[in-house]
Amino acid sequence: MAERRLTDLLPRLIEHTRAGEMTWAPLATEGASAFVHPLPDGAGSLVVRRQYSTHQLELRNANGDQLESLGELQQVAGVATLWQLIEATRRPAADPYKALEKDLKG
Repeated sequence: MAERRLTDLLPRLIEHTRAGEMTWAPLATEGASAFVHPLPDGAGSLVVRRQYSTHQLELRNANGDQLESLGELQQVAGVATLWQLIEATRRPAADPYKALEKDLKG
């Protein structure tokens, strides 16, 4: 029953992400394969993750424990759409070699 709530919220997550109303940051421990959105009032976070050819959306509580999950072993179209929106808005990582060359020229 709990997964039904996350499934019901997925279209709104997509809408708010598309409108730029939700911010997603790379998850420090997973780099560009996972993004996190902290929830208000320290309630927890949402994590979207790419795992090979599938995508996963997790709802975590304030302690980082997973409350529910969508995707992972099965394809969920909405989770893939959310991932694509996040990927489209993120800035490419800076190239350390180009930055070093720029720094050495100055």
